[in-house]
Amino acid sequence: MIKNCLFVVIISGVLLSCSENKTTRWTRFNPIEYVNPLAGATSIESSRPPVSFPAPSILIHPRVSAADSAERAETGHSELIYGFSHTLSGGQANDLLIMPTFGEFAFDRNARQSAFSLEAASPGYYKTKLNRYGLFAAMTVTRHTAMHEVHFQDGWANILIDLSSGAENVRGGMLRFNGPTEILGYTKQRNAATDSIERVWFIVRFDRSAMKGGLLRNGRQLPQQADIVEDKNIGAFFSFRTLEGGVIHFKVALSTNSLEHAIQLLDIEQPDWSFPLIRQQAREAWQTEMQKIMVYGGNESMKKLFYTSFYQSLLTSATGAKTVAADDKTASLFDHFANNICNSDSVSSLLGTPISESSIASGKAAQTIRKSVSRQASLFSNTFANVEFDGAPAEIVCAMIGLAPDCHYDNWLIMPGFFEHIEIMTGSDGRLDIETKNLDTSSSRIRKIKWNDKPLRSFFLNTKELKAGGQLVVTLSR
Repeated sequence: MIKNCLFVVIISGVLLSCSENKTTRWTRFNPIEYVNPLAGATSIESSRPPVSFPAPSILIHPRVSAADSAERAETGHSELIYGFSHTLSGGQANDLLIMPTFGEFAFDRNARQSAFSLEAASPGYYKTKLNRYGLFAAMTVTRHTAMHEVHFQDGWANILIDLSSGAENVRGGMLRFNGPTEILGYTKQRNAATDSIERVWFIVRFDRSAMKGGLLRNGRQLPQQADIVEDKNIGAFFSFRTLEGGVIHFKVALSTNSLEHAIQLLDIEQPDWSFPLIRQQAREAWQTEMQKIMVYGGNESMKKLFYTSFYQSLLTSATGAKTVAADDKTASLFDHFANNICNSDSVSSLLGTPISESSIASGKAAQTIRKSVSRQASLFSNTFANVEFDGAPAEIVCAMIGLAPDCHYDNWLIMPGFFEHIEIMTGSDGRLDIETKNLDTSSSRIRKIKWNDKPLRSFFLNTKELKAGGQLVVTLSR
């Protein structure tokens, strides 16, 4: 009897082990390790991709301008940073521009801007060296606020608050000193959704008292007794005495509701001054968001292209289009991708031409897509360089998972994917598993499709079916 029981236990253990091996054959990983936040950074008179939280309210853009010939000859750099703008998602750029400098404060923008180097970025974090000043500027975010950490030398450190940048109709606002550690006020922003101008209230708070500073109008300092200014082309600066390796932290909060709301957001989301903690929280939030799609079986460069594109598609939404909020349990990633692709203002180079069932059946659509994606993936093979995307990031994601939205009907076309196994969280509790058999990135034809263990006779699924979740098995021709 004991032997029989032991035999049953052993057999049960073997079966359980097999079952566990079947369900855990794909080892989970952290997708953000494959994200290159600097990819897609354009050059002259532009910005780096923003520092943000998932489904953010606040965005930080490192702002870049072209260096003149003398600066290029002296530094070897063609781009200069002239500040870090803080905006609200969906609004217009250059809402609140902040620039750290060192030494005697320069009132002229051209004298302030700096070549930069040693860029480092990860989701929710950015750091660079401003070569002109020998300082390192790092920044991270919560959902509604930002924190900066600036490393200075021995001497005078300056922080500029600038409301003179941006389009003419949104330039300016109000600035008011609130003691030696805070400045309050509002700037103006164009609401992209309503095409109207609205006030954006802000607070900037420092972790130490400034030793001097002042308000600016049209590049000139106002009398020392002035503690408030309301106009166009205004700004303010704080100056601090620092030692070698001295660090200054400051926080920023924005609100379209009121100044009180901005202060409340800052007090709630950043009750202390721990930059590493805020950075880690942003990292964990992005990890949760990126794990909504897990891909397995592709090579490393394919994963880098995929997760960088996924990340960039979320940032694209944050700057204007409808996005999938991290805390919206009814939202679907399919809504997010369809909105980005079908409502895009620009003609895409990847999925720009209509993809039909016949083009999928013949393999013509997949041939074009696979060549483009494979070429782009090769750019990610050895370096995290500032590479451009050939096609919108949302389209690259859809091409790589093997699903493309039909923008005229509520369907998704099935194409050859780039990964052996894909898990997609489709909503609050739905999950879509996609298996690709005979995976080969050169294979452009589908031999058969199964949906929830039943043969599928067409090359498309309804959006409602995908959102509900299930298993899609795609077998490619060898």
